[in-house]
Amino acid sequence: MVRVHSEKGSEVLEAAIVLPMLIVLAFCLIQVCLIAYEGTAMSAAIESAAMKSDFSAAIASGNVNQAVKDELASNTPGIVKDNITVTNSKVSYSDRSDEATVTDTGSTGITIISKSSTTALLESTVDYKIPTLISVGSFDGIKMSKTIKVEVPVSEKMEVSR
Repeated sequence: MVRVHSEKGSEVLEAAIVLPMLIVLAFCLIQVCLIAYEGTAMSAAIESAAMKSDFSAAIASGNVNQAVKDELASNTPGIVKDNITVTNSKVSYSDRSDEATVTDTGSTGITIISKSSTTALLESTVDYKIPTLISVGSFDGIKMSKTIKVEVPVSEKMEVSR
């Protein structure tokens, strides 16, 4: 006696097993692409905000971390203020003096131009929580970090003597 095995419905069973795995794989791929895009956008937004911001008030304030966070959030509308954390803000000062001598060819006088300036270097670490589509497992709470360095003029003096 010969037995015939029916293969009716096997395609439906295979599709029922493979299709959910393909959907999960597609969502994981979309999530990874979103994280990469958001990370790049965050980095560019913080860099842009650091160039636009006036950190002189932050340096003068008592809470430099909070002042830097407020300044970055106000200059970049795409950054959600609750997702930013600013830490390790350090301010260091440096003095610089430049002197130039100009000889006036019409007379025997010599002009000396001197310039001295004091600048403050502000260094801060900005942590940003990346928004995700699905808050599952390792995709939840991904944080990126960027260090910003900004030089702010504090005082400047120029003298011209003849």
